Amino acid sequence: MQSRQIQVFGVIGSSVLVLFIVIFLGADIQRLLQNFTQGTISLTPISDDQVVMEASAVKDLTDRINSESRELLQSMQAHKVQTEYKEYKVQTEQPEKKTPQTLTEQERESVPVDVTQQPSQITGMSDDVQAKALSDIEVQKRVVPDIEVNTETTESVNSEIRTLLRSVPFFRHSEGLTPENERVLDAIAEKLTSIDYPYTLVVEGHTESGSVPDMSEKMAFDVASYLKRKLSAVVIDSVGYADAYPIIDDPANIENRRVEIIVRRSEG
Repeated sequence: MQSRQIQVFGVIGSSVLVLFIVIFLGADIQRLLQNFTQGTISLTPISDDQVVMEASAVKDLTDRINSESRELLQSMQAHKVQTEYKEYKVQTEQPEKKTPQTLTEQERESVPVDVTQQPSQITGMSDDVQAKALSDIEVQKRVVPDIEVNTETTESVNSEIRTLLRSVPFFRHSEGLTPENERVLDAIAEKLTSIDYPYTLVVEGHTESGSVPDMSEKMAFDVASYLKRKLSAVVIDSVGYADAYPIIDDPANIENRRVEIIVRRSEG
């Protein structure tokens, strides 16, 4: 019974709606149909200026998104490089060597005596340990022949290399090595052949901000390849750090574009 009443009310409501449309909107609908059939209704055309303005707005938005994406990517790459470089430095750092003053009494007694150690260097020990050390030195001096000891440190070698590298610009006026660059590398190679302890080389490439992304890697690779022809028995690694480590306050300054060659002692 209730469903039948709903159906009746639905029919009545529909009839009232149709009647309302016919009475109040019939004339408007009729005019609209007449205009449509006569072709007097037309869409408002869009001008060329409006099209250009819309295209320009879309282009500006696209350029801004691309620019922000590039900046974010460069920031992420710089952070990654800096993190890897710090980890590399930590791994290659040598542990601090204890001096006689920082050793405990038990450690001092177990320290082997160096034949090159002078009596004035044996300080901070107890009288008994110091006397034993001096006695051992005298005995070893009698049985061990004198040998020439290279007192040149790795730090001084690296300092000389840095001075040579700064004497002429690298990769500022040319994408490849210039004759001046090769003469500097020849001098560095000759310097390295005089080192009488095992060592490895690390060639680092650095650029200013805004340079080609892979340029620092190519710079380091070119220098490492040239040195390998001169020092075939030496292990030489190359790495590019882009603009992560500038030496000038202005990151975009071309003075940040450089090559660094670092000598590291090895156990071999």
